[in-house]
Amino acid sequence: MNLDNPNVTSTSRRPPGPTGRARVRPVVSSEPCVRHGRARRTVAGTLAAWLLLTGAALAQTPRIHLPVQQIDLGTIREGDIKPIEFTVENRGDADLVIIGARGDCGCTVVRLEDEQKVVPPGGSRTIRAEFNSTGRAQAGVQTKKIHVSTNDPSARTVDFTFAVQVVSLFRRTPTGVLRIMQVERGTTAGNALELMSGSIGLPVEVQSVEFTSPVPLAASVAPFDERGRSGQRVSLAVDDDAPLGTIETTLIVRMKVGDYQTREDVPLLGEVVGDLSFRPLVVDTTRKQTLRGQRLIPVSIKSSGGRPFVIQQAEAGPLLTVEVSRDRPDGSAYDVSLTVRDDAPDGPFGAMLRIHTDSLDQPLIEIPVYGRVAAAVAVEPPLVLLVDDGTPVGTRRLVRLQAARPQGGLDIVKVESSDPLVQVAIDESRRPAYDHLRYLSVALAGEVPPGRHEATITVATTVPAAEVVTIPVVFMRPGAE
Repeated sequence: MNLDNPNVTSTSRRPPGPTGRARVRPVVSSEPCVRHGRARRTVAGTLAAWLLLTGAALAQTPRIHLPVQQIDLGTIREGDIKPIEFTVENRGDADLVIIGARGDCGCTVVRLEDEQKVVPPGGSRTIRAEFNSTGRAQAGVQTKKIHVSTNDPSARTVDFTFAVQVVSLFRRTPTGVLRIMQVERGTTAGNALELMSGSIGLPVEVQSVEFTSPVPLAASVAPFDERGRSGQRVSLAVDDDAPLGTIETTLIVRMKVGDYQTREDVPLLGEVVGDLSFRPLVVDTTRKQTLRGQRLIPVSIKSSGGRPFVIQQAEAGPLLTVEVSRDRPDGSAYDVSLTVRDDAPDGPFGAMLRIHTDSLDQPLIEIPVYGRVAAAVAVEPPLVLLVDDGTPVGTRRLVRLQAARPQGGLDIVKVESSDPLVQVAIDESRRPAYDHLRYLSVALAGEVPPGRHEATITVATTVPAAEVVTIPVVFMRPGAE
């Protein structure tokens, strides 16, 4: 018996080891020590519970699976929209949440409804998408991807891949809007629509040309073969009696390409001009205020065929002065300048520039003119509001006066208020480095009686056309209407 450990009742010896020393193994009694046994049972129970909870937590996770990860859409024609479908499965023990699905370019649009975003364990969802092949024609097979993001911790993003070859039946020039620019009556536009074979090399045959709206144009089709390019050209001629102005419509071209019947819609924009053409069609300077005496955007008028003409008279109403000058010595082009008069009132204005010529085709040209005349002295704020609430914020205001012409400067000769309760003075402490800026200090000079009151501040300045500037003032007590 081992006296140091009462639970050890005997010892047994093994044969000596290589060193000749005997190995001693204690034999433990089948009755454990009560104190140590409780500790063992507590540790064992805690470990078992932790393993149970950890195992359950690890088991309750979503697992995304794509039964088919790649498909081949084959060969399609440019402009076709190809539908795509693929399945997402959840092989885990918790809900799989599809956070998002998107294509790797704008040509692929994924249709994913909210009710499709949660996939229960063992369930599946079908995701639908569309591939738009417009403008995607190129040599060889293209590979596109749809990225699916989920809450699967082992695969946050999985990719579905599809291959496609997009071929073009035809090519056209221009690829966008057909702009025939300025075209005279009875002439053919210089810009035309050219249709050529596409990537598969089939011949193009134009069968008909129509317009979506009535326009004074006639279309003609003829083959062409030049500079290594061949196909069919659609030319546009303007009617002899076409009205002057803008043409905006869509050209509908029906074609036969090999055995395929197809159609192409081409936006069309142009302008029918007479003997004379002019730019701009509208003079609009409202984005920026105009000073008195300042010139607006000039109007350029020229003969369409380079023939000389005469401007007999030009006028634009009482707010604008008009000046005509030759742009070319032969009299085939003119510039018409507009200047805001010195006595023009502040604010927005509108006028009509009328130009009389000796042209039989265009004896009168009318051009709308819009603008805003800047105030000779601008006041900020335009209305002063004072509130008798006992605070500097309510009872005091700073008013800025700014002359429209910096080089002229701004001097205040006199300033006064129509009501003794409103005190106004020139704030010399804020005299800026610029001579065309001045500040006024406006404050309440006493207790305001109940109600809403009005006053006027009158400022005498040295600025022409703004010798007297008036500033309205409203002052009241808190809560008074």
